[in-house]
Formats: sequence, structure tokens, C-alpha cells
Amino acid sequence: MQQDKMKKVIDDYIKSYNSFDVDGMILQMHENISFQNISNGVVNMKTEGISEFRAAAEQAKQIFKSRCQTVTDYQFSDDSGFIEIDYSGEFAIDIPDGPKQGETLNMKGKSEFTFQDGLIIKLKDIS
Repeated sequence: MQQDKMKKVIDDYIKSYNSFDVDGMILQMHENISFQNISNGVVNMKTEGISEFRAAAEQAKQIFKSRCQTVTDYQFSDDSGFIEIDYSGEFAIDIPDGPKQGETLNMKGKSEFTFQDGLIIKLKDIS
């Protein structure tokens, strides 16, 4: 897949993510999407298939009042794209034993995208 096409899919996904548009996120996904969220070396969420991904994305919408991923770097290799991001999000709810409603989370992270048939088939978010 060409780098400009991978970049467009990634950018469209990020734009939809930032605006809580789960349908827009799903448009960029292969039906067999495999997703992992890794924090401090620990996989804290994993989904397989479009239905599980959609359910997790809908649930995550409820956690944040606002959120924004800003891409700071892109790299591409064969059918993969790698981005570095700055992330900011304001919590909409209290998290048990964690942040409270109204608190802001700021962090840096990375995402790894693997493409098949012009769509994202694997996505790893790493922080």
C-alpha cells in the first residue's frame, strides 16, 4: 500500500477518534481488526473483530469529555504505519482508584497500524 494512502487512512481514523465518531473510525477498519492497548508494557485491552472493536470504542467514549490525539511523527514500512502522538483528554467520569471527573490526562504515545485491503487490520496503541 502506498504511504500517502496509509497516511490518509490514519489521518481519517485520528480525526474520527478525536470527534468521538465511532462510525468514522470503523470505516477505516478491516472486519478482522485486531486491537491492543498497551500501557507500561501491559496489555490492558484487546479486541478481535469489528464488533468487539466497536463495543470497546463506544465504551471508551463515555470515559472522556474531550480527547485529542495529535500526530507528531509518521513512519512507514511495507504495509505498516507508525505514528508518535501527543494525547490530551479530560475525564467525564470518576475512574475507581484513579483520576476524577474533570481531571486532564496528558501523555505521549505511539500507534502501530498494519494494513490489508486498504484498511487497518491491526492496531496497537502504546503508552
